[in-house]
Amino acid sequence: MDERGYFRTAKHHVVRFRFDDVAGVQIATHSDTLDTLEIAHEYGDDGRFVVTLVSVVGQAEEGFGGSFRARSGVVLEVIPESAK
Repeated sequence: MDERGYFRTAKHHVVRFRFDDVAGVQIATHSDTLDTLEIAHEYGDDGRFVVTLVSVVGQAEEGFGGSFRARSGVVLEVIPESAK
């Protein structure tokens, strides 16, 4: 915990992704806290996989979450918290 009583993250990283040929975007942004990025292992009939964003903050309408479909994606950058 820090001096204000907040939990510190021991393994926090900022990861930048790029997804191409995106469709079906449904994203709510009421927070900047993303807990999980789920990427489906199989492709749909349209040749795209599903990416689901899961928030740790409150209910779905309170946090950051949603989904979209993409044909491809790549990790652009991984920045450890200590490097920021």
